[in-house]
Amino acid sequence: MTTPKVSVSITAFNHAPFIRIALDGVLAQQTDFPVEILVGDDDSTDGTREIVREYAARFPDRITAFFHDASSKSRIKGRLTGRNNLAHNLNAARGEYIALLDGDDCWTDETKLARQVAQLEGDPTLMTSFHHARIIDESGAPLERTPTIKKIKDRYTLEEMISGEYEAQTCTVLFRRGAIHPLPRWFFEAPVGDFVIHTLNGQRGDFGFIDRPMGSYRMHSGGIWSQGNAAGSGQLSSEQIRRTISRYEMMVDLLDAVAKHSGTPHRKAALKRLGMFACMAAKLGAQCHDKAAIRRNMAAIWTARVWPRKLDWRTLTRLLIQAV
Repeated sequence: MTTPKVSVSITAFNHAPFIRIALDGVLAQQTDFPVEILVGDDDSTDGTREIVREYAARFPDRITAFFHDASSKSRIKGRLTGRNNLAHNLNAARGEYIALLDGDDCWTDETKLARQVAQLEGDPTLMTSFHHARIIDESGAPLERTPTIKKIKDRYTLEEMISGEYEAQTCTVLFRRGAIHPLPRWFFEAPVGDFVIHTLNGQRGDFGFIDRPMGSYRMHSGGIWSQGNAAGSGQLSSEQIRRTISRYEMMVDLLDAVAKHSGTPHRKAALKRLGMFACMAAKLGAQCHDKAAIRRNMAAIWTARVWPRKLDWRTLTRLLIQAV
């Protein structure tokens, strides 16, 4: 059996409207090295499994499919996740490099893998390669969103990622396999698995950037991050506020884990950003008269010993009064 240069990990859950597009984008890659495609289906019930089986039967030498049942799911902070699905793909990967793709996203450039492998092979100080991604809606139409990179550069550090200077969308990432084996325990406990992977890689090397849109990240009602991404979009409904608070609190939990596991040099940056998300969550809690949310997030700020810039004395006093 030929050893692949790249393993592509596709994780899917109820992605029937999108999974063909995802698979076609991977199969279209033009490379001079072997690529294996690992598809993990996490107990889909909408026809995703049947589509994956169809593709695996058509391309048996390229696609390996794994079908998990409900018992494989795990809860993290009370939320049901597909973390074990991703872990299974990562552990099964044989390639020197691993590329990530969610089943509802897609690649749009046939040279993506070739460009990213060339970048990493040309610079051994880089652990990860990522690129621009377009944000699209359920139908594939482009969406206007705040840029995920504040300043375009050729390379970035882990410190800059933790600080929020840039965000590497899942569909854009390719990394060296070595840093994630074996997967540490906190990968299975942190709210966002991708961020743990980036942290592990970032502790060994920098992130190379390719200033070229080569994939699309899809926002839709079934997406984990899409559901809580309404902040800044105008007047929010009570349901949008609730979801946004949940999203911010997920980031608080994530950054708390990063602060504990990323090492002393990055702890300060993680706690500073944690304070920012906790402050925003507390303010939204006040907006919807959610005393519990105010208390949780004020406690997070106190425990982290950080003082967000946006939390002046007047705001602090108002939040404390509303929390009672």
